[in-house]
Amino acid sequence: MAGAVLASLSGVTRIYGEGEAQVNALSDVNLELYSREVVVINGQNLLGQSPEKLATIQRDNIAFVFQFYNLIPTLTAEENVRVIPELTHTSSGRELTERVTESLTAVDLLERSDHFPGQMSGGQQQRVGRCSGC
Repeated sequence: MAGAVLASLSGVTRIYGEGEAQVNALSDVNLELYSREVVVINGQNLLGQSPEKLATIQRDNIAFVFQFYNLIPTLTAEENVRVIPELTHTSSGRELTERVTESLTAVDLLERSDHFPGQMSGGQQQRVGRCSGC
């Protein structure tokens, strides 16, 4: 049997950003912590990390899937898929070429790899955007 309430939260909400960039991190959270109760909150403590270390954690652990295709209009489909791994140094050379080929093949767009976004349908652009986020 749990002991007395040590801490209580009620209706906690935390919002970051504004407008379209707004993120609801917590929404109407209620929590009671009791004495003699074991509570585990799992997650990585990022306090005190250097900006370089934080960037590495984000790059290695967070994937981005863009709701808006975010394709660069002056780059081909292949170049749009390659640009993020190249800029973040997460893949290069033959490995990256193979990943790009596999990604575009998986979404049935390998034959359009040399096309610019303006030369593709909205659905094709969306599929290239999905490849870019993987």
